[in-house]
Amino acid sequence: MAKTNKVNMTPYRFNPFEMDLLRRLTFNVYLKNRHFEMNRWPVIYWGDFHASLQDIEKHNTREYENRNKDYGKYDIDLLGCYFYTSTEEGYVEIYGDRIHHCAKDISDDLGLDFKLTRSLLQTIVLLHEIGHWFSHACFKEYRNHRMYVFTHQTKEIKETIAQLSVMWSVVGLQNKKVKTLLEIMSYLSHNQSWPYKQYLKMGNEYKKKSTVLNRYVNLLDFENSDLDYLLLKNKRPDPYRRF
Repeated sequence: MAKTNKVNMTPYRFNPFEMDLLRRLTFNVYLKNRHFEMNRWPVIYWGDFHASLQDIEKHNTREYENRNKDYGKYDIDLLGCYFYTSTEEGYVEIYGDRIHHCAKDISDDLGLDFKLTRSLLQTIVLLHEIGHWFSHACFKEYRNHRMYVFTHQTKEIKETIAQLSVMWSVVGLQNKKVKTLLEIMSYLSHNQSWPYKQYLKMGNEYKKKSTVLNRYVNLLDFENSDLDYLLLKNKRPDPYRRF
């Protein structure tokens, strides 16, 4: 992994709302599934976009390739990013300046309080990036193989699991703050590029957390990229959808 200097970025500090959702995501979803384990959080940094000394401009150029100019700016991985390799656990960077500007557009369009929108958008980005970490580096068995295959897995499958991680963290909650978070998440999803909105095809079946994660692991183990199988649209992965 490329060496980075974090002089201009600071360690991320969870707020109480984020801690509650992270506990739910961890214990009600990933640790409840037989394929995953963890005993600590990943390294997470907070700062402005320009503070990263990763090859971030190259990363974002790739993100924007083949997109309509009206799409892309709401993609969560432009507001934060999980950097990883095929053999090493990664770390998360969250970009306060980009979240600020994106939250301004969302709050204006939805008629929401700006500070609340910014805070909840930040939480969504955090949960999404930690979803990438869980689905890349927290395997109980065959970790090296699964991490390697994750690196080559299709973007729509990786983003589907990360998006679902946000949704899974609030399953069963009905309070006003969560409802506003889901309103923002829905706005994002409908304005993001193609890989980020595929989970919407599941409807309420997204709540079948264990089934989806088991299918996700099957796709890694068999080096398969059948998105429909992950989305519970067919019973078995298409054997021809291989890398």
